[in-house]
Amino acid sequence: MLITTILLSALLASHAHAQSTGTNLTVPTGYGPTYHSCPTNMTFLRPPIVRPFPILPSHPGALTRDQGLNRDESAWVSGRKPVVASSLAAYLSALHLPDFPLAEYTAALARDTSLVPTLSLALSGGGAPATWTGMGILQAFDSRFPPSAQQGTGGLLQCLTYLAGLSGGSFPVTSYAVSDFPTTADMVRQYDPDVDPFSPPGISSDAYEEEVFREIFQKLQAGFPVSLADYLGRVESFEFIPGNGSGINTTWSGVTQLPRFRNYSMPFPLLQIVVVAQDAPPFYVGDVPILIPQANSTLVEATPFEWGSWQGPRTGFTPTKYLGTTLFGGKPANTSRCVNGFDNAGFMLATASCAWNLWYEINATNGTGPNFAKRALGADFARRSLGISPARAEAEHLTKRKTIFFPESEFELLLAAYNSSFNLTVPDVLTAPYPNPFLGINNDTQRYLSMVDGSESGQTIPLAGVMQPARKPDFIIAYDVSQETTYGWQNGTNLIDSANWAESFGIPFPKIASATTMLNRNFTLRPTFFGCKNASVPLVLYLNNAPYSTYSNFSIIDNQLEPEQVTDILTNSFNIVTQGNGTLGHGWAECLGCAAIQRSIERLGWNTTSQCAQCFQEYCWDEVDDTELLPGLQVFDPSLQLSPNTTFAEWNRTHQYFYTNDTV
Repeated sequence: MLITTILLSALLASHAHAQSTGTNLTVPTGYGPTYHSCPTNMTFLRPPIVRPFPILPSHPGALTRDQGLNRDESAWVSGRKPVVASSLAAYLSALHLPDFPLAEYTAALARDTSLVPTLSLALSGGGAPATWTGMGILQAFDSRFPPSAQQGTGGLLQCLTYLAGLSGGSFPVTSYAVSDFPTTADMVRQYDPDVDPFSPPGISSDAYEEEVFREIFQKLQAGFPVSLADYLGRVESFEFIPGNGSGINTTWSGVTQLPRFRNYSMPFPLLQIVVVAQDAPPFYVGDVPILIPQANSTLVEATPFEWGSWQGPRTGFTPTKYLGTTLFGGKPANTSRCVNGFDNAGFMLATASCAWNLWYEINATNGTGPNFAKRALGADFARRSLGISPARAEAEHLTKRKTIFFPESEFELLLAAYNSSFNLTVPDVLTAPYPNPFLGINNDTQRYLSMVDGSESGQTIPLAGVMQPARKPDFIIAYDVSQETTYGWQNGTNLIDSANWAESFGIPFPKIASATTMLNRNFTLRPTFFGCKNASVPLVLYLNNAPYSTYSNFSIIDNQLEPEQVTDILTNSFNIVTQGNGTLGHGWAECLGCAAIQRSIERLGWNTTSQCAQCFQEYCWDEVDDTELLPGLQVFDPSLQLSPNTTFAEWNRTHQYFYTNDTV
């Protein structure tokens, strides 16, 4: 790979970069953002607090403060509600709910759309397993997939108002949104999973790298700093972003113009990222300071309408379409230079999965330094990522191999190239730089914000956005692929972290069981509801990536999957959602339907049916915590839920592909 030469050549090359001072330009022709006159009727920094009544000092008791949605999102949600009501009627009618007055319920929703429940799905990070198992989760909830419809879980996807993702979970969220909400089968064909996006067929490695870096240089030429996030974004776009030139001018705000978004027939997409504070305590790799977010770092959400934060030291929202515009005091510093195209969809996806700071630290320290929410790293991660106990691995003579996030030799070439061509140091390129829309607000003097993978703050499940009171959440599905345990499974830590975060800001959210309770009661191996005893919080369904029919805890950096492996992964997710095609949990599909409408039923003042009450009795946490871990769970190493007597050795004899891409 001749990256250094490529970038030096790009610096000397002449590029015709599209620029405009008119207001009719909506999409750039290349990767570089463009400039145009600012609209005069635009609010460029909206506070998250709305004061619906005027400030009257003589009547302080009359003042109210309520968190408010952007008016475009609010209008979109209003348009979505009748669609959800119709989808909900179809979804519920396919379930066996003999005691539920469905006709009366759907009539009530038609009369008053405020009764329509707000349902959300949050797909966690966790690298490649999060991406592919997350796609399987979407398929298992999709009415367009016949087996899901037959099992009664299909149709819930059509009832969602919000779909959130971060890191590996941001891939399906972004791809489904910018592709106008296709089926999972369509997305698998688009992804072409057995092709390595870092080295696609039909083009030499050098030619591919040259094209990628020429595109990145367009952004630098337009006056914006570049980083490794731009490289990742362009490479990831090859596989995950549709449009001309591998989505070179596909934007996140452009989702608002797609047919299924405009007619309210897709969920509202939301990405979660985090700001790396410049005063964060650095971790030194030699003399290189690496900044890592803290648990209280500012969480930023990116929707097709807005980009910003609800809580923290920087709060407020800027229009995603104009992201990158230099603002001061919440207004454009130059009204003739508003920016368009900074929100390139690949770059937004790369930002949501940008963990170069930790990848660099992990590579440099061989995994002995600080870690983050994607745990289970180390010298023999390849073995551990398969869910194999040490004794089993030794007995089966499995090779212990070092696995890192990004090939170290190529990482060093990338760093050297950015340094020699752009005079950028290692800390300069490890995070995604965003022009700071809060510049000049509350004495904020930081010109650029450093953005990274949202899971670096300790919350791998992107719940911060969908739990906001402004969005009036009723039911949230939290899908977890965080891999906290030794063998790449979950123990609930990240859901607990989200609950603690919510409590610190006074956001209504259920009490969550301890990690000990999670493991003791198999809450990470079967669906579990939280918040059943508190009607003032959203009801949360906790779903986990778990081995039902396949060991789906493969390497988090596995970017090439064989067709058989993809099929097995999607089937495993289907089995998680349907509880083994209905074989493990009697009445589970009906229970899921009960949970989806429970808060809506409560607003109507109706009693919960005996069928739903029994369901909650079975699947709700009783809010009693265990204090001691049961014997044998110190190392969490579950077997296949649908075939518990099948040894890993037996399973592996017909599933050798799980070893294919674990070497470096």
